[in-house]
Amino acid sequence: MAEIKYDLERKQNALVLTLAGSLDASNAPPLSSAMEKELQDTALKDVVWDVRDLRLMASSGLRVIMTAIKICMPRGGKFYLARPNQEIARILRLAGMDKFVTLVDSPEACCGG
Repeated sequence: MAEIKYDLERKQNALVLTLAGSLDASNAPPLSSAMEKELQDTALKDVVWDVRDLRLMASSGLRVIMTAIKICMPRGGKFYLARPNQEIARILRLAGMDKFVTLVDSPEACCGG
């Protein structure tokens, strides 16, 4: 069972998740539930994942990202991935999700400091 640590924070109109560890089928459902609960607040338009300390993301992590995209896009929002390592960026490209995910250098690049 992989371990993941995450923090959720609201910044302006964005929900910022800071992730560390490994995201896989064993821990994606609780992460998704926590994120969806926060996103019930319709004032939150954008979702930002800071993945600088995320080592691994399995396909279940991609499903959580798609859930976030399905919630924020109808609100006029976007999904941002901050500081992905090369492997996570490659997985997004291979899955064709780079069309829906905006890669940024830092969470501040999309939702202020």
